[in-house]
Amino acid sequence: MFKQLSIKGKMLSGFGIVILMSLCIAAIALYSMINSSKIGMQIRVMITQDVATVFQVHRSYNAVHSWMHNLQVRPTPELVRSGFAQVEELDAVIDRLPHANFPELSQQVTTNLNNLISATNNSRFKSLLESGQYEEADRVFLQDVLPSLMASNSSLSQLIYSYTSDVTDFVEHLDMTSQIYTTAIITVIGVALSLVCAYFIYSYIVESTIQIKGFARQIEHGDFNLRIDRKIIHHDEIGDILVSFLDTAKTLNRAVARTIAMSNTIETNSSTLNEASAAVTSGAKDIEQRALTVAAASDEMVSTTADIAKNCHAAQETSETARVETNTGVDKVRQTVDNIKAQADATRDDAAKVIKLAEQSQHISSIVGTIEDIAAQTNLLALNAAIEAARAGEAGRGFAVVADEVRALASRTSASTKEISAMVAGVQADAEAATTSMTNSVEQMNVVAEEASALEDSLAKIRDAVNDVNSQIIQIAAAAEEQINATAEISNNMQGISEMAQQSVDVADNAADVSDYCKSLIEGLLQELNFFTLDEANLKKEDLTFRRIDKSVTHQIHQAVQQANNAGTQGGGSAPQGNA
Repeated sequence: MFKQLSIKGKMLSGFGIVILMSLCIAAIALYSMINSSKIGMQIRVMITQDVATVFQVHRSYNAVHSWMHNLQVRPTPELVRSGFAQVEELDAVIDRLPHANFPELSQQVTTNLNNLISATNNSRFKSLLESGQYEEADRVFLQDVLPSLMASNSSLSQLIYSYTSDVTDFVEHLDMTSQIYTTAIITVIGVALSLVCAYFIYSYIVESTIQIKGFARQIEHGDFNLRIDRKIIHHDEIGDILVSFLDTAKTLNRAVARTIAMSNTIETNSSTLNEASAAVTSGAKDIEQRALTVAAASDEMVSTTADIAKNCHAAQETSETARVETNTGVDKVRQTVDNIKAQADATRDDAAKVIKLAEQSQHISSIVGTIEDIAAQTNLLALNAAIEAARAGEAGRGFAVVADEVRALASRTSASTKEISAMVAGVQADAEAATTSMTNSVEQMNVVAEEASALEDSLAKIRDAVNDVNSQIIQIAAAAEEQINATAEISNNMQGISEMAQQSVDVADNAADVSDYCKSLIEGLLQELNFFTLDEANLKKEDLTFRRIDKSVTHQIHQAVQQANNAGTQGGGSAPQGNA
């Protein structure tokens, strides 16, 4: 901490320490006298007032305690009356108990004594004693009064012990021997510190002055390699001077090292720059020649692109005609599909009618069956009638004739119903065949309608494709026109590039002359810089840094030259393609 101070601070610190030691000695002596006087005053106050009051309370408590003890041994009415008088005396003394020295303990004693007085003045306990019921009063005493009595005794004993201990401590503090020894030791330490501070200030100033003188001699002879551990430099005015010398030498060292490294780098790059200038000159001439070739190819591309645009316009007209014809075909196919769907609906209705006819023929067949049953019953009835007529003889002959006619009619009816059944069966077979045929026709019509719809979709897609082709042809025509304009602009730009390439050739020639002149200046600068002595590590570091920069710059120059050569080669290959 002392080394971090300035020279003024160090000297003031030394004088301050001496003055501080003197003040400490005086303060200790004064403190000892004041402390002795204060201790004597405290002892007097404590003995004359506080301790006397505490012992008075203790005497009153002992009187109450003795009364309660006698009351347990041999209770009498006179003893009871005198005891309560002593309790009242204790109650009057409690309020004078001091609280300044031991507030918590004094408050505890006051609380316990008040609890004791409250328990003693309890109406039940007091009434039992006054009425002579001593055994019952004894039980109340053990239950209510005795705990407060014991707590009061304990806390009051602790308070008396605390006052006694304080008086003893105050008396011990009156011993001045330790304070005298302390004052003597501090006096010796103060004198020793004063001598040490004076020695350190003298030696520090002399040592720092010698270091500054040595650094100045080194810089005078051009030696910037100053070495000192910065951790041992003090943070004061002389330390600031040393730091300034070191920073100045470091800055000059770095500047000279960078200058030498830069000079070496510039000298090394001069030849590379000359080569690059020659390469740039050659590349610029090559670019000029290739630019003229590209301009000629651009003119030919303008003519070719114009032909493409003309062909695109013709293709657009043809595509428009195809689009109109495709739309007409789509409309006709849509009309045909609608007719096929209408015919399919009509065929579906005919099939429904044939199916209904077949159902009615089934109904006729059931009716014919009923007629056959009626004819059979009629024939049976006619036979029964003939039998009954034969039994009747002459009376039933006319009835027999009628029965024969009825039976003949039933036979013809039966024959007719069989013919009708055969005809109905044929009609049913024809209706089923017609139903099957109509169903197949409906299915075929549905298939034809679906295929016609698919054909309509295909034609719609063809129409959309024709429209897309037409749009693309229009876009190609527009792009061809834009290409004509762009190619013309390229031709104009290539002529400008040719002129700029010629200017680059002139600039590269001038750069080569300037590079030779700079190289001669750098050689003279290096001779002047050899006077200085530099830090080898710093010099190598700066030289390595600029070697990396030199390597990077050289690489970039060679890369640029290589790219220029590659661009020229590629340009030479693209010109014939443009002509083609």
